[in-house]
Amino acid sequence: MADPGALDDVAAALRADASVAAVERNAIAWSHVAGAPRSTAATTTSTDSFAVYQAWHYGLIDLPRAWDLTTGSANVLVAIVDDGTRFDHPDIAANLTGDGYDFVDDTSYTLDFCSGGTTDRSGDGDGYDSNPTDPVSYEFNFFSGCIIGRSAAGNHGLHVAGTIGASGNNGTGGTGVNWTVQIRPVRVLDVIGSGTYYDISQGILYAAGLPADNGAGGTVQPATVARVINMSFGGGSPSTVLENAINAASNAGALLVASAGNSGTSNPHYPAAYPAVLSVSAVGPDGRLAFYSSYGPTVGIAAPGGDVTSGDPSFGVFSTVWNFQDSTPTYAFYQGTSMAAPHVTGVAALLLAREPGLTAAALRNRLTQFAVDVDNNGPDVLYGAGIVNARNSLTQTLSLPHRLFARLYNAATGSVVATQPVGGDGSFAFTGLSDGAYQVFAGEDESNDGVLGRPGRRLGAFGGMATPTTLSVAGAGTYAAPFLIGLPLEREPNDAASDADPMYAGTYINATRPPADVDAYRVTIVTAGFYTFETSAWNGACGFGLGDDTYLFLYNAAGTEIDENDDIDFQVNPELGLLGGNLCSRVTDFLSPGTYYAFVAGYSNIGDQYRLEEPRPPESPGGRRRSRERVSPAEPRLPPSGYVGRARG
Repeated sequence: MADPGALDDVAAALRADASVAAVERNAIAWSHVAGAPRSTAATTTSTDSFAVYQAWHYGLIDLPRAWDLTTGSANVLVAIVDDGTRFDHPDIAANLTGDGYDFVDDTSYTLDFCSGGTTDRSGDGDGYDSNPTDPVSYEFNFFSGCIIGRSAAGNHGLHVAGTIGASGNNGTGGTGVNWTVQIRPVRVLDVIGSGTYYDISQGILYAAGLPADNGAGGTVQPATVARVINMSFGGGSPSTVLENAINAASNAGALLVASAGNSGTSNPHYPAAYPAVLSVSAVGPDGRLAFYSSYGPTVGIAAPGGDVTSGDPSFGVFSTVWNFQDSTPTYAFYQGTSMAAPHVTGVAALLLAREPGLTAAALRNRLTQFAVDVDNNGPDVLYGAGIVNARNSLTQTLSLPHRLFARLYNAATGSVVATQPVGGDGSFAFTGLSDGAYQVFAGEDESNDGVLGRPGRRLGAFGGMATPTTLSVAGAGTYAAPFLIGLPLEREPNDAASDADPMYAGTYINATRPPADVDAYRVTIVTAGFYTFETSAWNGACGFGLGDDTYLFLYNAAGTEIDENDDIDFQVNPELGLLGGNLCSRVTDFLSPGTYYAFVAGYSNIGDQYRLEEPRPPESPGGRRRSRERVSPAEPRLPPSGYVGRARG
């Protein structure tokens, strides 16, 4: 308006006109990147060089096992309503469509540079047009209300696009949730990540294949509806125009996914708070609500959004961005509910790749029904239905199929005596045992592979994993060994050989190592041969997120060091100037029968989470057997199944 002071009077007059549907201020929405600084470049797994940086957030939604089923399809079309894209970024270009659009009006207001001068908000000076390229992204000083300069890690929509569909398994760069997908870029946010509700509404209509204002007195409409629309932005006030666009897109058959907001409060953000939108809150590497994430009754689901303030930059979400200072493609860690939403959009696209006939309502139901409940108390205001899980959604199950087995060890030698399947009531029995000392373990396989003790699978021992009870068999009779299973955890203190945690062949242990701590483990080798000891991350990759950058030492019983290893595959990525490769540890050595000690420390005394897996020698028949002696539970207390936590890849 030429006279902003007359705005209220004009609005009142328009509302009195029966031919006018609605009158409202053209409010502003912002991209949902949390306020911490961005870090920029100085089962089926991707071969891409930056995959380790994405391992925690893709592992948290069980993507590696989902990729065993599908890696996406070029027949699936999603739209990203954001600040545009870069068609010249090599890691996303192949999955971008050519029918995007730019709905950023360049006349509504100008922006000031902190150093002086102004720029139009569109950055390209041409308003609405068919080119959704992000011409420039600026860093903005919100305290002073002015532009600082060009961003070295800009293009918010490009980061979102990389999570949904960066080209996968091409040996370079990062990987999207979908390795192959079609992405329609729709630009509605300006050079500092803000957009008017009117511009955004036109972008949503266009994304859904509906007529939208072309900025020249007419309309523009693409040929097809995008099956899923990602909206990683929000504003604090509702809008009739915006809600109408949301409802129209939903009625056209699109699933709308939006970031819940970064206020850290229950205040609603729009469009996420509208009923037709699947609102996404954000979790960090620990699977808990990120400090910045909005929450409330409108949250439908949660997904990884990063939390770099709880660790280093690798606690963020890694994806594609653009360096506007030297005009080059690059990558960066971001955090925000903006980063959580595209994980959900990406999983929805995977579902459509496998089941293209799913409706938007069926997609939403599949995502929420098979999300992983964080606190086992049903839907809540923090996580909605839970954390999205790609494998669960694709298979319509909440866990992999598994079988439960009991395993008997010779307590003196640590050798496996026998393995038996456990009955449906939790019962098992080992019969015909020789007199001697035994220890009883039990664990689950996955997908009928018959392998027990693999990291992430439930495992347990009579008396507990840290201090298994020795069962002495002497003469005929029944010897009871009731116990429960779960995820095995280390016992502290275990800092020296004298208090080392015992471990057995074919088992593993989860540990959380404080800074400067060393954890000791004792294992007995029965048969001479080559054995491998290896650490891995609970979720993700060693050295990134919560994964400990481990250092592994192997000693014999005399205290002589046999071997040590820092990193399995240490690399420095030349493109980003970041550490890369496999920062877990592994030693493989020829070992004679005897007792050995594995010590796990951390690089630079930085503590975090890790797993240690013990070697797996072949089973031993256990010698001559007697006819009547048996070991069995006194009652069926070994559960054959049950919830044990998030499925991890």
